[in-house]
Amino acid sequence: MKFIEICKYAEDRGWILNRINGSHYIYVKPGKRSVPVQKHSKEIEGVYLKRILKQFD
Repeated sequence: MKFIEICKYAEDRGWILNRINGSHYIYVKPGKRSVPVQKHSKEIEGVYLKRILKQFD
């Protein structure tokens, strides 16, 4: 899954891009902890992808 697809996935579920700190995009949602997503130039795979998607659900 590409970085831009993860951003779209988060925004479709009501998460808002709060800030960008270096290469980390920080998403927030009321009542939830913030979720940092590191910008990659390649596909994001494996455990890192599973962890991100789980936090957005």
